[in-house]
Amino acid sequence: MSWLFEDPMPVIYVAVVAEFLLIGFLVLTGRGVALFAMLGVAALAGVLLLVEHLVVTDVEVIEQTLADAAKAIESNDAEAVKKFIAEEDSVTRDRIDWVLDEYIFERVRIKSNLKVEVTDSEPKTARATFNAVATGGDKHGTFTGQVVPRFIIVKLRQNGERWLITDHEARDPREGLMKKAKQYAEGK
Repeated sequence: MSWLFEDPMPVIYVAVVAEFLLIGFLVLTGRGVALFAMLGVAALAGVLLLVEHLVVTDVEVIEQTLADAAKAIESNDAEAVKKFIAEEDSVTRDRIDWVLDEYIFERVRIKSNLKVEVTDSEPKTARATFNAVATGGDKHGTFTGQVVPRFIIVKLRQNGERWLITDHEARDPREGLMKKAKQYAEGK
């Protein structure tokens, strides 16, 4: 049932197909009952879309957390970035300090292959994988406008209503592209 809360497109597709079928029924039979059925389908679709919009899932919170963390990196504010990192993840915290001491980020983008898997453990944990592209340069002015793509693996832990990063890896960006190509080939 989580498909209902994650993506509005299945509801939209089913509603559009049902409406076209009902229009066909109305045209063929001329029976006014089809109009009431069409109104019913539209109302049900509207309610389902409202529910999808109002229910915020863990996956959606994690996606927003990662987007906000990317914006904090883009603003070159180490303290803002650390708000997304668990206290015990000293490796990531130290790496943020080092990276933002050495480099200036002009743009940071998470690509469309973002995938989040949430476990039901206590506390809840998650693993997010995605490609990201950062544009920037070093603080010494040696290079600017450098485009740096990476495949990122982030581990997170739920802390109250928030999700905090507990570990991360940055890998060759082709790894994420190969995963996407494999999923496409398998029809997923």
